[in-house]
Amino acid sequence: MAELVPDGSRVYCLEVHPARAVRVAEAVTRLGLESVSVVAADGRVPPLRGTFDRILVDAPCSGLGVIGKRADARWRKKEESIAALSKLQRELLESALKLLDKGGVLVYSVCSFEPEETSEVVADFLAGHPELEMESALGLVPAPLVDETGAMLILPDQFGTDGVFAARFRRRK
Repeated sequence: MAELVPDGSRVYCLEVHPARAVRVAEAVTRLGLESVSVVAADGRVPPLRGTFDRILVDAPCSGLGVIGKRADARWRKKEESIAALSKLQRELLESALKLLDKGGVLVYSVCSFEPEETSEVVADFLAGHPELEMESALGLVPAPLVDETGAMLILPDQFGTDGVFAARFRRRK
């Protein structure tokens, strides 16, 4: 993302796990991405001021979309953990929305295809925020990757890739 933003833009990366934040910062330095600031912080209480025109919430999830790479993970998944993750995903979206400019875009993504982490989170979020509209991913990604709601949904058996979901919201001006 940092390579795509216009010169002079800032990209803030929040990572709740300090050790992971250090690894991300090391990668940013190695890649020479001067526009990126890595912050070890919880996205539910971001230590940022002002508003942003683009926000990506790449939320923690069950990881069921990448289970093909980590077969042992399937034995650790529990229904109650999906419910807890769904709650966290909603909290992260609510927090991110507070930082979104009018007319700004918020993208929500998870490496899951479970409705509790995808379509249900989106429907609940939209129901509570009439100032938002969901924008279709058509034209941004190939048409076969876009579901009937306009979200990007890739199932592992479709293309031999990981499973992933993303929805794009715009705050009305």
